[in-house]
Amino acid sequence: MSSIHGLPLAAISRRFVMAATFLGLAGCAAAQSTIAVMSLQTAIMSTKDGQKAGQEMTAKYTPKQKDLEQQRDALQQLTAQVQDPATPADKRAQLQRDIEEKNRKFTREQQDARDEFQADQQRLLGPISQRIQSVIAQYAKQKGFGLVLDATGPVVFAASSIDITKDVVELYDKASAAAPAATTPSTLAPAKPATPAKAPPKK
Repeated sequence: MSSIHGLPLAAISRRFVMAATFLGLAGCAAAQSTIAVMSLQTAIMSTKDGQKAGQEMTAKYTPKQKDLEQQRDALQQLTAQVQDPATPADKRAQLQRDIEEKNRKFTREQQDARDEFQADQQRLLGPISQRIQSVIAQYAKQKGFGLVLDATGPVVFAASSIDITKDVVELYDKASAAAPAATTPSTLAPAKPATPAKAPPKK
């Protein structure tokens, strides 16, 4: 995926990754020694929800990235003109003022894009991260894993046979697809019209 000057669109906030490292299973780790590993970031971005979020982020921020790159290139060209000995002194002074103005604009828009990116990342990926942690915890309990480690952390070696990333993605997508169906109005029985109360007979 693309990036905005050091902001990879596929990057997940580190706190999301670290929050799921032990998945609340520390209490049963002593009783169970089975360990599994997975890539939380890969799992999140491989789910259907994650792919949709990634596409939305790419569509939104690719034009912003291109615009910032064009502004950066323009600043570099102006700087080269200022540094050129053949540039007249009066023109050099004007170019320097242009550089300062364009650099302020570039810095402001770059920061705005970064703040907006982080807000969208939290909005789109935060809920997915929370849901997938529940899925991982459920899966780990079913399979008897006492500890699930994030492969992006300080894991020196992990056999592919204990990597549960694919299983977690499949389980998440299955749960995500089933959840809306249970609450879709069309699946609910139509409400029966209320029977009007009969008036008491007149005496």
